[in-house]
Amino acid sequence: MSANRPSRSGYFFPWLGLLLILAMAAGCASGGAVASGPQMRGLNKNEAKDLLAKRQAALKEAENKSLEAPDPAQLEAHGDRLAMAGDWMASLFQYNRALTLAPKKEHYRLKTKMAEACLRDRQFVQAEALFKELSQKNPQDAVQQQGMGLAYLGQGLKQEAFTALLK
Repeated sequence: MSANRPSRSGYFFPWLGLLLILAMAAGCASGGAVASGPQMRGLNKNEAKDLLAKRQAALKEAENKSLEAPDPAQLEAHGDRLAMAGDWMASLFQYNRALTLAPKKEHYRLKTKMAEACLRDRQFVQAEALFKELSQKNPQDAVQQQGMGLAYLGQGLKQEAFTALLK
């Protein structure tokens, strides 16, 4: 018998939604959300214009600062700090940024740091490529030969590692 009786909730809920919509419309019309007018959040028009001008000037200044190229020495120092903290991937990123901005005479040192960071991050193939490039520039550098041997060893190439470490 209860199946034939209409439910009261069917009549009540549509009216509740309509009441909520009307209440929200009445709140907006009474000044709850004013989009324009002489005052905005307690500011008059002149104060609002001044605040807007200051905001736009700050945005322009921030945009101009972001366009300035960072100093390669600062990027390298940041990479060194990251490397000392053990964040090798981030240090590689900073060294690479410094490399793109640094003069040619500093490239050898920066690439050496990048190759050493690759070794520590267990990126042996990249380390090998960097050490090969560096050893071609300065074949007598023992650090480069040692790095090359460690990169070979990390890849499981024992004979090549042995040869590189004996040079």
